[in-house]
Amino acid sequence: MGMTAADALGPVLADLAATGAPIPAIRISRSPDTGLWAVKLTARDGTGQGFTLDPSEPPEHLIARASDQVQEWMFDQLGRTAPTNWPPCPLHPEGHPLNAKAADGMAVWMCPSGAVIAEVGNLAATVPPGNEASESAG
Repeated sequence: MGMTAADALGPVLADLAATGAPIPAIRISRSPDTGLWAVKLTARDGTGQGFTLDPSEPPEHLIARASDQVQEWMFDQLGRTAPTNWPPCPLHPEGHPLNAKAADGMAVWMCPSGAVIAEVGNLAATVPPGNEASESAG
């Protein structure tokens, strides 16, 4: 059995929790016509964003795509109250967020310079907990 949509979302949700960022409500369904997973992320205020995942993609691509889409959701959430640089690049914390990419068989958070910072799901070691949550609360 392959990776599920929940499996693909698990690592980025761990990164949200590790950095103190808001966690969306998630609804997943599968299209009987295309076989694609439809994922809906919803904030506490009811705003949401949807995207699809193709279960035929390799796991690292699924995780990177799910992470990219959750990051877009975070940009929308933080854009109302705080800088939209989640997750912040530890090499350039005021400059830009990290990018989710599939590289060498893993989904990673990467600086736009090309430096791999952490595997998706392991941000706790590179981004201090509460970094975004404290900014978005103030």
